[in-house]
Amino acid sequence: MNNSRASAELASSLPQRINRITQMVSENGLSVKVDAIDQDSLLKGVHKIANRITAGLIVSAMLVSAALLMRVTVGPAVLGHPLLASSLLVIAIPTAIYLLYLALIRDARA
Repeated sequence: MNNSRASAELASSLPQRINRITQMVSENGLSVKVDAIDQDSLLKGVHKIANRITAGLIVSAMLVSAALLMRVTVGPAVLGHPLLASSLLVIAIPTAIYLLYLALIRDARA
């Protein structure tokens, strides 16, 4: 019973509180203090993750496009496979292995 009364009082005073907060925001009287823990290393980590995601997307796009191009029989061929698809695979597979090395082995050492 006591909790429901407290909830009712909170709900009834909520419009005034919101009005006071929005007034403080509009008058530039509201400030927030943030204690950040070493922003530089955090940003370096975020950039590293973003670069890895981007590289992974590019490699996966190369692998998918190479797989789709394997069915095309137009143009020069190497060992019965289209040259463009084979060259994409030759580039994408070592790049994917290198990305896995960076993510799994090199970062584990750091």
